Amino acid sequence: MVFFCIVDEAHAVGGLGEEGRGVARGVADIAIGTFGKAFGFFGAFVLMPRQVKDLLFNFSSPFMYSTAIPLAHAAASIRLLSIVSECDKERRHLVELSAMARNRLNQEGFSFQGDAHIISIYIGAEKKSAKISKALLEKGIFLPAVRYPTVPMGKAILRISLTALHNEDDIECLIDSLKEVWFE
Repeated sequence: MVFFCIVDEAHAVGGLGEEGRGVARGVADIAIGTFGKAFGFFGAFVLMPRQVKDLLFNFSSPFMYSTAIPLAHAAASIRLLSIVSECDKERRHLVELSAMARNRLNQEGFSFQGDAHIISIYIGAEKKSAKISKALLEKGIFLPAVRYPTVPMGKAILRISLTALHNEDDIECLIDSLKEVWFE
């Protein structure tokens, strides 16, 4: 029997770890991620040992019949890796801002999960999450409702996705707006 440690780095690459390389380095046998978050592109990647790559190339039909990303896209992604690796100041700001957001959510009594820049606020009811998300959008805040089937029925959340471009005023505006629309 063979076991592998596979870590989904979709939310970590760019924002967490040394030079933004995620959190699985030195721990995972296989790391998967996306170019659609920190990089703002499309596509995904899998970092794996050569033996696993050879196995996938030869025996995984979804992989064999998928279309590779365009060469220019691959080249741009490589360049973005270099840029992201030099963004330590932005990553420190993101860590501080994320801590501030979690502290403020906690102070206001919101139930949430997440220990980094992606924070899920527990709502529960599908309709309530959609209603709050819509009310926030009317205030200029995009906080998507994540509902069934992405999460189990009755476990709807609002997902906060912080970036290094946000600031403390943005956090205060978000918290104040959440309080305003929560009980409408």
